[in-house]
Amino acid sequence: LERHNAKVGVEPLKRVHESHKASVAAMRAWEARTGRTYASLSYDERAAANNEILAWHGQQQTTTA
Repeated sequence: LERHNAKVGVEPLKRVHESHKASVAAMRAWEARTGRTYASLSYDERAAANNEILAWHGQQQTTTA
């Protein structure tokens, strides 16, 4: 398969989708805080946003509990 791909010039697939890791409510709260929409982000931006949302959401849960 590798020889075939090299012969026909197939490039490795680029990741284009990063699903959300937090609840929709946490995503919407992040969107309201940042003024950005999750759907408009690139793959790399979504990965960073997921980390930010999870970190912020974890802080909110520990302060309210």
